[in-house]
This record gives sequence, structure tokens and C-alpha cells, in this order.
Amino acid sequence: MKLNLKPKAKFIIILTAEFLAIAILLILVFFAGKKSYDVTFDLNGGTLISGSLTQRVTQGQSATPPSAVKDGHYLRGWSGSYNGVTSDRTIRAIWEYETTAGIIYSDTSNTNYCEIVGCYSEISGDVYIGAYYNNIKVLGIKESAFAANESITAIYLLDGILKIGASAFDGCTALHTIDLPSTLTRLGDRTFADCEALENIVLPEGLQYIGAEAFKNCTSLKKIVIPSTVKAISASAFEGCVSLESVEFAEGTKTVTIENSSEHGISFEDIFGDGEHSSTVAVSVPSKVTAIEARAFAGCVSLTSIVLPEALTKIGASAFAGCALLEEVVIFPATEIIETGAFDNPDTLFLATIKEENMPTGW
Repeated sequence: MKLNLKPKAKFIIILTAEFLAIAILLILVFFAGKKSYDVTFDLNGGTLISGSLTQRVTQGQSATPPSAVKDGHYLRGWSGSYNGVTSDRTIRAIWEYETTAGIIYSDTSNTNYCEIVGCYSEISGDVYIGAYYNNIKVLGIKESAFAANESITAIYLLDGILKIGASAFDGCTALHTIDLPSTLTRLGDRTFADCEALENIVLPEGLQYIGAEAFKNCTSLKKIVIPSTVKAISASAFEGCVSLESVEFAEGTKTVTIENSSEHGISFEDIFGDGEHSSTVAVSVPSKVTAIEARAFAGCVSLTSIVLPEALTKIGASAFAGCALLEEVVIFPATEIIETGAFDNPDTLFLATIKEENMPTGW
């Protein structure tokens, strides 16, 4: 059967075909001109189950997140968007601890945050505490929340907690490890007092205050690095730490106020107590410190060595008075002011590279 089309119909068919061809060509040109980008998924310690960690995605399109798991955690989300991609990007998995059962939280009915107020006496072993409770942010641990629990061996805290209250872990005698959050700004009085098994602790940058007796009688603690952000250390913070071998102040430290209510003013001695229960201690002063004020280390009978910075210009009166075990101090030429009594045990102390004309009478 021969189909006879009128000239007008033929013209419409031809025009339609040409339009479709042009449209297809334009679409191909459009997509050919679009860029492609790499989207990389960082599992942040997780294990890949399925999917691809690196995906090439056309501009404006979306990547497909992989499936992953991590022991003791659940996947809360991703650190960035994988939809409508317009640039190369790396997206990091955000894991949340599966919080150990038995943690008690404050009432959240009228607030948008909560605090940990206690725990069941049966809680033991390694304890994991997430950053959220019922989708409410956990911002602190209240005083005595875990005090006197002799079965907890380790504490792992996710970022978010700002403050750990007084005696929060006081008397946790089996606690050997705690992972402090980077958001922490304050440790209360006696926070870890009598945690005699505590061996490993890293004080995070951002910490500003260490309370009185915070680590008193942590007899297994060997080393402490004081972050550059710390502004105050209260009395006897490390008293009774008989295994403590070194105290280091992180680079960038400018001034640390050692709090003391004594009428004689502040003293480094107050951090370590009277020396009867303290081991020998080595101290490294940060390179940016330019002055050690009067009585700063006075009476620290456990102090055996100290590294002074080249930029130091002044050592105050009686700064190292009573440091009977301090045998050698190297002082650089920039230190031009050494006040009376800065070193009161010259029979045992050797001062190197110091200008004699700067040495005051009776030092």
C-alpha cells in the first residue's frame, strides 16, 4: 500500500525530525561540555561493606555514599554534601559511639542540651559515651558522676563535652585510660584523684583550667603535657604522682597562673605538693616565655632539671628557691635580669653561659 502524503504533511514530518535531531545534538553538546569531579568518601576508621570510596561524578549530579560499619559505633552521617556536585570533594564519615548502657543523664524536657549525672553501679570495663542522648547534645559530666566505681577500666568520650565536674572519676581505681574530647575546656577539682591505675591521658588543646588535686595520687601517671591554652592550674593538681617523670608545657604557652590562696602568693610547688609524696620532675619551659616571675618554682623539691628558653630575659627573685635537687641550669645570654635569691643553693647548682656581671649579690 502506498502512502500518499500531502506536501504540508511531509513538511511537518521533516521539520519535526530536524528539530529532534537538533535537540539531541544540543543535549549531547551540553553534557559533553560539563565537567566531572571526584567525590571521595573517607570512612574515618570504618570498614567498607559495599560501594565505591572514590566516584567520578558529572557536574550537578550526585554521588552514592558507600555502606560501611565500625565496631561500637553507628553512622550518624557525612561531613558534607554528595548531592549536586560542583567541585572535587572529600566527605568524612561521622561515627557516633553506641553509648554503653547504664549512663544516667539530666532531665532534657526544658533544655536543648544535657549532662551526665551518674551511672549504674553495675557498669564496668570499657565505657563509651556518645555526643548525643536522644538527639540532645551532651555538654558536660557533673560532679561525682562516676566516683568510686572500681570496675571501669577505660573511658572514651566523643567531641562535644565542655566540662568535667569535680570528682567525676574520683576513686576509679581500675581506670587506666581515658580519651578526652577536643572540645574540653575545664577539669574540676579532684576530677581524676586516686585513679591509681591511670597511665595514659592526653590533655587536649583548648583546655583552659585544671582544678585543685585534679590528678592527686595518680600513682601510675608518668608524663603530662600542659596544652598552650591552659590559663590556670590549681593547688596540688599533681600531688602524689610518684611515677611522674616529666612535665612539659606545649609550645605557644605564654602565661600559666598557678592558683593558691596562700598569703605568700603562687608557687609551682603547689602543683606537686610538699615533695614528700612526689617523684623527681623535669620541666621544659616553652620557647615563647620571656620571664619567670618571683617564686615561680620555689619549694619544688622534686625538680631535678629545667630547660629554659633562649628568649628568656628575666628570672625573678627566689624563682628557684628551695629546689634542692636542681643541679644544673643552662641560661642563655639574653637573660640579663636575675633577681636576688633566684637560686639559693649555689653549692650544688651549676650555671652555664651566664654573664657574671649580671649575677646579683647573694644569689
